[in-house]
This record gives sequence, structure tokens and C-alpha cells, in this order.
Amino acid sequence: MPSILSERMNYENFVDVGRKSCGTIWHRKHAPNKDDGVILQISHVYESNVSTQKQHIRFLQLSIDGTGERLVTADHQGNVYLFDFEKNRYHHVCTCNSSPTSLTWNNYRMNEVLIALTNYDVRCYNVGTKELVSTLKGHTSVVHSISVHSSGRYALTSTLDTTILWDLNTFTKKRTLNGAQDVGIQKVFFLRNSNQIISCFKDDSVFVWNCETMKCLYQLNGPIDQKLAIKCLTTSNDCRVLVAAGK
Repeated sequence: MPSILSERMNYENFVDVGRKSCGTIWHRKHAPNKDDGVILQISHVYESNVSTQKQHIRFLQLSIDGTGERLVTADHQGNVYLFDFEKNRYHHVCTCNSSPTSLTWNNYRMNEVLIALTNYDVRCYNVGTKELVSTLKGHTSVVHSISVHSSGRYALTSTLDTTILWDLNTFTKKRTLNGAQDVGIQKVFFLRNSNQIISCFKDDSVFVWNCETMKCLYQLNGPIDQKLAIKCLTTSNDCRVLVAAGK
């Protein structure tokens, strides 16, 4: 019986980066697979020196830029790849030598991505030049989320108990937000096209802050008689609706 991996590799819309430094995404005009509608499958397969079996390196993080034409991915060995769908090319950007825990584009500085790693660092890479721009140090536990302000100047990096506000012009700390050790941080992110920060904690409390003054503007209260156990949050494009999902 063929393995799942070998079945996937039969697709015409399958690309294996296989430790290559660059390559073509599609070798012919791409179209959805007639059986399942898949347009593209990306994998990282290589042959081990100690085994004849092919090894599969798992992708852990990905982010699509604001144009929707570029995808950046990072696998569990810290290999970062850029897929440019408009140019029909992919490139190996760097190897971080540590697993990624979060990844996002800075859509104001079109070639910059921020990558959080298991060694607690947050690195900024230029995917065009493949250069390390800066390393942000300050966390003492794993960063689970990154949010970049719409201006591209600020970034929020969050662990379970701490959020740091960074100035990306100087790559320095602007402010450290503590005090969540008892309840735990679920998610912190910038509201689109505004100077407001939304923070959600593991006790289902949701607060909105001004990112310049860090003054609490208001609190959003859920049902009193029901624990939602909120796991994720997002907003509509016009920022008039906040959607929270829990258990």
C-alpha cells in the first residue's frame, strides 16, 4: 500500500524543496486537482545518510504577505523558505538552527519577516537579501504570537506571561507588559489601522489599550454564567466586529 507521502508526490501540483536553494513552483500552468481541488502542495523531503527511507521535515509556521502573492514558511529544523507565486519561484532564505514558534510579515517593510524561535529569540530577516536584520532579545520563555503595527514601526511579541512592545525602527524595547503571571496571556495583537491593542487572557478577560500611553480604554465582557475558554481572536477588516472562539 503506497504511503500518504508517495500518493501526494503523484500530484502535478506538488513541489518538494528537498534541501534545494531555489526552484520553480509550477512547471506548467497550474490548475486545481480534479479530485480534491488542491492547487499546490509543498513538502520538504530528503534521504538520510543512515537510512534509505526518505525523511519528511515538518513545516511548523507560515505567513502570507499583504499582497497574497508571497508565502514564507519555516520547518521544525529552522529552514525558512520564500514562495513567490507571481514570479513562480521559491528560495531558501536561511537556517535558524532552532524551531520556529511564530512567524509573520512586516507588511509595511515588504521584505521583512519576524520569526520567533524556541531559544526565546525573535529575529528579523530580509527575505529579499536573505540577511539577518536584527535579533530581539528579552523574553525568558517561548514566544507564541507576534503582531506588527500597520505602520510597520511597532511589534508585539507575547509569551504566556509577558508581552513586549518593540520599536522596529531601532529594534529596541519600548515597553514590557507584565502582570499576567497568574492568569496567562492567550493572545495580544494590534487592531488594524489604529493605535489600539487587544489583549485576551486565559480567564476570558479582553482589554483594549492605547499602544502609545498603554492606558486601558475599555474591557469587553463575555457571558457571566458561562466560561468561553477563548482560544483565538480575530477582527473584521473594518475592525467593527471582534470574533472570539473557544471550546
